[in-house]
Amino acid sequence: MKYAEFVKKSHEYRLMSAEAKNPASGYLSVGKDGVFADILYKLFLSEMLGISVLSVEANADIEIFEGKFAVADAEKIAEKAYYTPISLPKKFFVIKCGENINEAAQNKLLKILEEPPRSTGFLLITKEESYLLPTVRSRLKIVRCRPMADDDINELCAKYLDNALVSAALSGGSIERAEKFSSPEYAELYREVLAMLFNMKKSGDILGYASALNSKREMIPDVLDIIETVFHDCMMCSLGIYDGFMLKMSTSEIKDLSSGYGVDAVLKLRPVIDRARKRLATGGNASSIIDEVLFSILEVKAKCQKL
Repeated sequence: MKYAEFVKKSHEYRLMSAEAKNPASGYLSVGKDGVFADILYKLFLSEMLGISVLSVEANADIEIFEGKFAVADAEKIAEKAYYTPISLPKKFFVIKCGENINEAAQNKLLKILEEPPRSTGFLLITKEESYLLPTVRSRLKIVRCRPMADDDINELCAKYLDNALVSAALSGGSIERAEKFSSPEYAELYREVLAMLFNMKKSGDILGYASALNSKREMIPDVLDIIETVFHDCMMCSLGIYDGFMLKMSTSEIKDLSSGYGVDAVLKLRPVIDRARKRLATGGNASSIIDEVLFSILEVKAKCQKL
């Protein structure tokens, strides 16, 4: 299975592999990297149940729920949980939609989680613990998945992905994000943002760049990530910490940019990026958010250069 050898290097895999020998009745996997979480749960079930990783999704005793999880799904699990497994030592229900379970469905699921049959196991997968009720979380053994180590994500990108340097640098240790930035579309986005930071020198320039970015609204969170990563490297350059660069393929460009985005500028712009992310997450107007970010970048850069 693709990437499995890298997931097996992780602390989370070692933990789940140990759990497979004496499993609890239910687990909660928490982490933003959906690809990592998907591989991890398949490795866990294959070891615990003694089956091939490739057969996990095809086995009749393993039922997987994706997308929106409703009360009817919880009722279905509550009924099927008492069925005798067909070929495996346990039936297993995998709920890969932790962010899409409403409170009513969670409360319906809670009873079977509190008193599960010995022959039944549960695994919930979510990006954030806060999506689930405390009562549900308390019935499950939690495995918190951290970003992959830099060396591992770099090696993974070099082995499997196009645009390996860009995808590794912007992955944040996430296989899912690395795959995204390996595509030509996102590699081009990186080059566009870098060029924008070079060439945006006056307020009149903002309209054109804002218009270009607003035509790719679904990419705006990634634009913020790219800007933040570039600024991080500019600050490292200003401090003379060259081995701290994340965007090593753009070292010469970063050195040039750092004259305009030094330590003071970067520290002032970090809250701007954080505020933009929060506004996006709560449904804020994308055009307004991009305008604010670009104007703030110009304003802070100008003020810091005058000091």
